[in-house]
Amino acid sequence: MTASRIAVLLLLVLVAVPARAAGLGDFEGVFVGVSETFDGDGHSLDKRDVDMVITGMGGGGFSIELTSVALVDGRRDVPGVRRRAFVGEFVPSENGKYFVAKAPFEPFEERKSTEMIAGAPLEWAEIEGNSLIIYTFAVLDDGRFELQVYERALDGDIMRTLYERHLDGTLERQTIGQMVRSD
Repeated sequence: MTASRIAVLLLLVLVAVPARAAGLGDFEGVFVGVSETFDGDGHSLDKRDVDMVITGMGGGGFSIELTSVALVDGRRDVPGVRRRAFVGEFVPSENGKYFVAKAPFEPFEERKSTEMIAGAPLEWAEIEGNSLIIYTFAVLDDGRFELQVYERALDGDIMRTLYERHLDGTLERQTIGQMVRSD
């Protein structure tokens, strides 16, 4: 068999076998890396060190812990450094097609639905292909709406991240980053 026929057969096999979509377990682990934040016009605002831990929970949900440290002139040991942390838990929706943010446990209160018009955000997540995407939607006090989208795309042990904050449909902020799975 000639080399060109082998190449054509290999190409046909690769095209015929679709890539496996990521499952929740693929995203579990510790990731560390860097990111850069831009304003809506594409001007760089800061660079950050980032670490993230994604852990599976009973019932098919997951928790995510994200910490970012905005650097000052590329350093994190000088005044002006800002540290932000986010912790969230997501559980499968009733139909299992996406995840919803788990409400904090309040033992003395009746469970309430999200009061979006009062400013409470609606948060949900989905796995699409090799990406875990978390959405946050809120109606602000002045009636405008805010949509935040944070995509984490896996490529082996590399995770590329894209965060966007939209205010009334206009891109206000974007953060682009890359992390690697850590031990």
